[in-house]
Amino acid sequence: MRLQALRIDHFGPYRNQTWTFHNHGLHILFGPNEAGKSSLLAAIRGGLFGNTRLAEGTAHAQPGAHVGMQLCQESGSVVTLERSLTKKTAPHLCDEDGRKATGQAELAALFPELRQVEQLLYETFFTLQLADLVAFSDKPNALLSQLFGLRALLVNPYALEEAVEKAAMEVYNPHRRASRPRLNQALRAWREVRGRSRPRRIKLRGIATQSGAGKNSPSV
Repeated sequence: MRLQALRIDHFGPYRNQTWTFHNHGLHILFGPNEAGKSSLLAAIRGGLFGNTRLAEGTAHAQPGAHVGMQLCQESGSVVTLERSLTKKTAPHLCDEDGRKATGQAELAALFPELRQVEQLLYETFFTLQLADLVAFSDKPNALLSQLFGLRALLVNPYALEEAVEKAAMEVYNPHRRASRPRLNQALRAWREVRGRSRPRRIKLRGIATQSGAGKNSPSV
């Protein structure tokens, strides 16, 4: 499943707000406090599972609060989902051929991964909020286990960080005596070329004015 488009209306600070995610990869939504980041996560949760509960409290839902989502299947087909956020209702689905269906089971049939990622697992691994991070602030090992506990994520974050730092040091080492990294070698060669091409200063001595000569007549 890939979220291709999202529309939120009358939920939190949003009034018919739409986002589109055309490209694959990581998308980052950021903003100041109370900008609506948690409300956006709650709306996505509400669309997928019918529950808009927040770890930081309850998002304000006005009458008619609604979420619309375009979900891309692994095959590339797009399914449109519409769901109310003010009361527990089943999701209304429509595929590209106009076939319609209603219900959580029908949603899971179109996206089998939802059978594996239930609501609790979704909240635990994919939508950590500020309150969750604060709760783990004094338990870094627990947070590490929380973030990287899925079997699909087999890379230890500390090992990944160490590997990235090692690769960066092979390119450039800020230590003044480092000479092996490629960028250090290039900088050293550049300094040598600059030193050889720097113009030399010529000092002129013995310029004086002869007694009785004109003020502008130099002596040799």
